Amino acid sequence: MIDLRSEDLIRAQATTLRPSFRWYVAVLAALICAVLCFVAVTAHAPRAIFFYLFAVVIAVVLALVYRREATLVQNFLVVSGTVTALNKTRRGYAIRYEFRALDGKGYEGEADLSPVHKTLEGERTAVLYNPLDPILNLPVNGFMFYSFTSWEREAEGLGRKNS
Repeated sequence: MIDLRSEDLIRAQATTLRPSFRWYVAVLAALICAVLCFVAVTAHAPRAIFFYLFAVVIAVVLALVYRREATLVQNFLVVSGTVTALNKTRRGYAIRYEFRALDGKGYEGEADLSPVHKTLEGERTAVLYNPLDPILNLPVNGFMFYSFTSWEREAEGLGRKNS
């Protein structure tokens, strides 16, 4: 089970994160789909269908990822979770993590992380979850279309600028 000290739980829940949309990810995805469609238009008829299908598959997968992330970003709480498993994949790392929600129950989740966000088994990670449905959750560094800044960091930055 999860062994979170109450101090860690309170600190994680008190942390307020502000999501920022990563426009470059959306633009890059649209550009990739546009290039695939252009190649399909200029390719010979038998091969064109593969480029169209590939563009559609990419667009659908990215739309589903965006929808899941946008739904979570609209209504979330932040808690401290623990990485319980870490596996290296071709694209980075697949992690399993667990956390305790505000309702007092423990939940588990899985996420794929880029190599930049390497973490260790047993390490703490911030987890965003929907308080109405804690099964909808992701670690902060597991988002593709959003990045997060804490209000504390922004306040520190403003304090340095005003000094």
